[in-house]
Amino acid sequence: MDIIYGAGNWTLYNSYAGVDTAALLQPDTGFIYLQGSAGTDFSLQSYLSANSADLLGWVNRGGVMLLESAGWGTSIAFGDATLQLGPQISRARLTQLAIDSFTTTPVANVERTGNFVSHDVIVPNTGITLLVLVEGDDPSDPSTKHALVAGYKYGSGYILYSGLTLYQFHAQADGSSLGTDAPSWLTNMIGYFESLASGAGGGVVSLSALNTLAALNITGDAVRSAANVQLISLNSNLSSDCTTFSANGGCLSLTGRYSRNNGGSSEAGYAKVTSAYRLSDNVRIGAFLDKGVDNSNLRELSLSTNKPAVGIFGVWNEKADGYGLQARVAATYSQNDAKFSRSPAFAAEAGSGKTDFESFGYAGEVAYAFPITSDWAAKPYAGVRYTQLKFDGYQEDASAEVTAPLSFSNLKLESTTATAGIRFVGQIAQPLRVTANLGLEHDLNQNYDDLRGTSSIAGLESFRVDVTDGSRRSRAVAGIGAAYALPYTQEISLNADWYQQSFSRQNGSSISASYSIGF
Repeated sequence: MDIIYGAGNWTLYNSYAGVDTAALLQPDTGFIYLQGSAGTDFSLQSYLSANSADLLGWVNRGGVMLLESAGWGTSIAFGDATLQLGPQISRARLTQLAIDSFTTTPVANVERTGNFVSHDVIVPNTGITLLVLVEGDDPSDPSTKHALVAGYKYGSGYILYSGLTLYQFHAQADGSSLGTDAPSWLTNMIGYFESLASGAGGGVVSLSALNTLAALNITGDAVRSAANVQLISLNSNLSSDCTTFSANGGCLSLTGRYSRNNGGSSEAGYAKVTSAYRLSDNVRIGAFLDKGVDNSNLRELSLSTNKPAVGIFGVWNEKADGYGLQARVAATYSQNDAKFSRSPAFAAEAGSGKTDFESFGYAGEVAYAFPITSDWAAKPYAGVRYTQLKFDGYQEDASAEVTAPLSFSNLKLESTTATAGIRFVGQIAQPLRVTANLGLEHDLNQNYDDLRGTSSIAGLESFRVDVTDGSRRSRAVAGIGAAYALPYTQEISLNADWYQQSFSRQNGSSISASYSIGF
């Protein structure tokens, strides 16, 4: 604290019992550091619970607050995030944002180990986007990353959280001593947060590389959240079918679908028309139009719903009753507008711009259907799928409020995926049919671009932000459904699906309702 403020220019309270909260929360107080590690985590929790309204009001008016707890006994919820007790982390590293931002004192080690580096991880309670400065490897799966130091904008101020232990418990990546570099992370954290406190209430837009990069990290999170939902839609369209045929060999289906990214605030609704024609007892072909009717994404990225996705499919059955060997192919394409609005959080300019967004995919699958009982059948399947999501490059619009517009390069997310699993179909009663499926997906190839571009801001002549942090190469999928046959070759159905998502460790879900008729 002396390095940041100078000796005698800050106040220390040795216990929460001795804090005069009303005197503390004054306009001339810019930065508050609340610490409750080890056995004092309960004291910190009690203080926050008793004073949460006043503390949040102070932050909302422009204050900056750092909550730190490497606790022993309890998680601590405050504002829109929680310092969650566990898992304990043994390996942590600075994110690129922290590496670029920690300028108070030199940092020699961007990665640390220890037993433990952190006791707590930071978990958002709502759909907020965390700005992560330190991340750690999950002890059971190192590819899973946890936020250990992170924060977000709250009103006119900022709330930041740290689950780190004292630096005396930290070591270099190889286990050797940190030496004089030991206090550098904490010193730079406080220095970074103090820089936020100094400018949080002034109303002056800063063109610093630090603040702009912070805003770009939020944009990257928005791209990740929206891309997950768009991929759910694309994969759903590659499974399109229509099987309620009349004697004339025609089928028409109307579907409403809702999809969401369960860990974020991206969601979308769709209306779909599918038509198929049965060429023979063994072959059918079809096409569809799938139009978005609502697309509620994060503020930083809005995708239009003006144009529908289009697609075609074909299915071959070895036997007319649907048993035996089966094969299907499908392809889909869509193009719409995307509007990016850079977050004004962290005192960066709120630049915006429009570009084209395209999604494209094709898939092939083989399956073998066989009866289990007189009422139930199983269908193991395997296939390959290619998908691509692409945002074209664009230049932000210049204005009196945006004096340093950024230029963005193309962003493409493509993968080739092997799929396998099993589907079950059961005839519960004569008109009622139920389905269930469980499958696995594994990306044979991934080509994920970063959000990158250039600017005229000193220190940020070029930038690169990861939009697929925590992406999964292998994923599980599951679904259940029911269909009810109506007179005159009609059917209504309801399906629910759950997905482990491609571009993050969050999960996704989708629910759809359909009406089909033969013609």
